[in-house]
Amino acid sequence: MKTRRRNVSGRECRLGFTLIELLVVISIIATLMALILPAIQRARGTARKMECLSNMRQVGMAVYNIATNDGNRVPHYGLFTSSDAAAANFSDTPVHSWVIDVLPYLDRRDIYDRWDDDADLLGNDADSLSNLALTDPDSGVHVEALTCPDDVRVAPGAGLSFVLNAGYINAALPGRHRDDAVQLDWNADTTIADAEDNIASRRSGVCWRDTLSNPSVTPTPPPGDVKNSLLLDEIYDGASQSILLSENLNAGSLGWGNPDHTNVAFVLPIDPAGTSLGVNFYRLAPLDPAVANDGRINRFRAGPEGTPYLSSEHIGGVNVVMCDGSGRFISEHVDDNVLARLVSPAATAPLPATINRQDPLSENNF
Repeated sequence: MKTRRRNVSGRECRLGFTLIELLVVISIIATLMALILPAIQRARGTARKMECLSNMRQVGMAVYNIATNDGNRVPHYGLFTSSDAAAANFSDTPVHSWVIDVLPYLDRRDIYDRWDDDADLLGNDADSLSNLALTDPDSGVHVEALTCPDDVRVAPGAGLSFVLNAGYINAALPGRHRDDAVQLDWNADTTIADAEDNIASRRSGVCWRDTLSNPSVTPTPPPGDVKNSLLLDEIYDGASQSILLSENLNAGSLGWGNPDHTNVAFVLPIDPAGTSLGVNFYRLAPLDPAVANDGRINRFRAGPEGTPYLSSEHIGGVNVVMCDGSGRFISEHVDDNVLARLVSPAATAPLPATINRQDPLSENNF
């Protein structure tokens, strides 16, 4: 006959945790999660930033290959057909952006060969439908190398996160951009965009718009096509200290085929009141103090679309590719004048006596 064993201690056997013990375990797990999750998020953010820079360097190498195959001239940011010979007129007909030219070097010749330069990019003729279908932001062809994985606003179709360096612009006239019509009076002689001003303006950027000759316009422009972007040999300030390519969250809203500078390039808005600095206007290159056209890094992260200034979703700054192909991360707190000198690739080269050139940039400034 079996007998039941009695609990001599007078207590029931414990089969689980007490409430206090359970709360202690939960609090320990919560503490560990609080410590680990931010580290995981930072690691993921770093990985996305590095993937972004890898894509940018691939694009930068494609741009460099174009230059070496075109007499060492850096490609345009946009190609246009002349509609008027007047320097201040910006009604030129758009043909295509720099993105079309780099496609074969990104292993996308299939897209490049479909592009029709003779079609009207503005959609005014039937032949333009193929171009517009390729580059529609929502339904066009997506090219991964042209985008940053952190850019959550990039269009699902022909989206674009990366933009070429198009130099300085008059902050009061952000829609007018051409190397011979930046509309800044660098020599402070009250004559805007004279020959001396235009020399200085062209040296403020790496890539400019190119214009195809159109003899049918009036007045007749100079014969031949006009290429304005810098030669690699003209990057006087040092290729490792001059920005070629950067990020802009507000780029590509028109699709990566449209050559407008607000769509495929970045600019640095200069305060036109800087003429009060006299011969030092160009040397100091003061940024616009007004919030409306503040071109400092990440000031216009939230848009609106088509704002051609440096911005990214990376915490604290933007990725850039320099003219030597190296990649860097530039802080959003970088000094204004240092940023201006990083953008200008040849501003330390000798200039007319009425314009003081910029100071050489120390490599520990950024």
